[in-house]
Amino acid sequence: MGRIVLLFGLAVCATVLFFARVELPLLSAHPDREAADPPVVAASAEDRPLTVVLYESGYHPSADEVIALHDAGVDTDLVVAVRRSGLERPSVDELVRIADSGVDGDLIEAAVRSFGPSTSVSDIVALHDAGVDADYIEKVPPEGRLSVRDVIRLYEAGVDN
Repeated sequence: MGRIVLLFGLAVCATVLFFARVELPLLSAHPDREAADPPVVAASAEDRPLTVVLYESGYHPSADEVIALHDAGVDTDLVVAVRRSGLERPSVDELVRIADSGVDGDLIEAAVRSFGPSTSVSDIVALHDAGVDADYIEKVPPEGRLSVRDVIRLYEAGVDN
């Protein structure tokens, strides 16, 4: 029994010494290495997993919600577009609805600029379903002058803003 404890203790010491001499220098920043190899930064949201982008955007979804988002086609670009647009954070179900409807980030951003951050997901989906695109919304007078329903009516009537 004593030999086993002694051998185990030696193994632990050898592991600690190996880690201290070999692994720790690799983890610390070396002045020469830092200048030669700048840190790698993800170029786009596609480079990061959906779960990471969701957490960065303030979501804490369950596994079932992540599966539902994935099945609906919600990708990292859509989550980032929603966050950057300034839209009040939609629920997971609303993200699914956005993706299912085929709404893109440009439409979301244009709607938020024209109608404000409290624009509902239902209104954004209604704009998309009516065929209103981001370019048409950009021509809408500043926030508060026309409602989403008014813009849809103008678009369907063929009025060019």
